[in-house]
Amino acid sequence: MAKNLKEIKVRIRCYHLALDPPIEVFNIEVSDEQGLWKESLGSKELLEAFVKGIKAGASLGGCRVEMEETVRKRI
Repeated sequence: MAKNLKEIKVRIRCYHLALDPPIEVFNIEVSDEQGLWKESLGSKELLEAFVKGIKAGASLGGCRVEMEETVRKRI
C-alpha cells in the first residue's frame, strides 16, 4: 500500500526591474500544512540554491515538492 506523502508547494515569481543596471528579484512562497514561508532573493544563483535546499529537505522528510511555474513581470 502506498504511503501518503506530505506535500510542499513552491511558488516562484520573477520581477524584472528596469533600473540602471537592470536587476531581477525572485519572490518565493513555500507552503505546507504547517504554514507559509516567504523569501525574496536577488540572484538566479541564490534562487537555485534555495530551491535545491527545499528539495533536499523534502526528500529527507519524505515529502513531495510541487513547483509552480515562474511568473515573469516587468516593473
